[in-house]
Amino acid sequence: MNPTALFAITLASVCGVTLAAPSLSPARFLFGVRVGAPFRKTGPGREALRIYYTHDVTGIAIAIALVFALGLHREWTWMLAILLPEAAAVLGYYRANRRLRPFAAPADATGVREADLFAAEDRLPRWALWAVPPFLLPMAGAAYLHAHWNEIPARIATHYGIDGQPNGWTTRTPLHLYGLLIFAAGLLLWIFLLGIASYFGARRSPGRRSMLGVTISVMYLMGTVFTAAGLWAAPHFPLWIPVSILPPYLAGVLHWTYRRGADAKTPVESTPDECWSLGDIYNNPNDPALFVAKRMGLGYTINFGNPYAKWFAMGFLGGMGLLIAFMFWTVMGG
Repeated sequence: MNPTALFAITLASVCGVTLAAPSLSPARFLFGVRVGAPFRKTGPGREALRIYYTHDVTGIAIAIALVFALGLHREWTWMLAILLPEAAAVLGYYRANRRLRPFAAPADATGVREADLFAAEDRLPRWALWAVPPFLLPMAGAAYLHAHWNEIPARIATHYGIDGQPNGWTTRTPLHLYGLLIFAAGLLLWIFLLGIASYFGARRSPGRRSMLGVTISVMYLMGTVFTAAGLWAAPHFPLWIPVSILPPYLAGVLHWTYRRGADAKTPVESTPDECWSLGDIYNNPNDPALFVAKRMGLGYTINFGNPYAKWFAMGFLGGMGLLIAFMFWTVMGG
């Protein structure tokens, strides 16, 4: 695939997510502050949204201007262009959060109370077995490489510049060619274990089943993308196909998240407002849950007040670090 087209798809996806972010939280929250559903249409609510979108759109405009001014001949240019909208959105989020703190409503203002009504044994739903098929993708990729082994050159490119020209090389060995597929399998296992930890570490609710389903869908996406990336040296494989999957997948997840948050019947965790810092960091030693639902966006965040939080964070970051190190050692190695 043309590197410029790949960059354009990535930048458009990032910008779409940041622009949609304020609409992805439950209606009673705005930038992590409990203000009630109608608050968005009030003066302070509109002001908070203006603050966020001013930062976000400015970051997007600077990123686009940077591309036109410097071109895409250097990798750091497009990497910076992709990071700018994200950094601007984060800054806008925290400024809007500070703006809304004085308007936070009491936790009981909604009249909603939570109770664990699940008396049955806590276990995974049967449909969690749908997490198994993604592991077959890297295996199929390895079989494809094996079938086309003799068609692969003895010396192959491992890195390409933004102009599409190779600037890094390695030799055809099983470790180099199968390494990224092994990485893909390890990444799928890492995502699945994270989903399992989130499922059992969060309070029992319909929401955590939804999040487990989203986690499994991410496994299908990552399995497809990284298996395709693992076939970088194989002839006749259309790499544009997996890349084209990302935009519609993100659009589908964002639409589902928006619909779920806008639904007044969607249950929301009643976590204490005083235990949230900067709108998205939760620290409550009195809360036994290791994971709690995020107040903006999709998924869970860790409860840093839980005694197991630091061990989970170490395992989470350590596992990802090992996977990345393995990928660079096998694929980028000489």
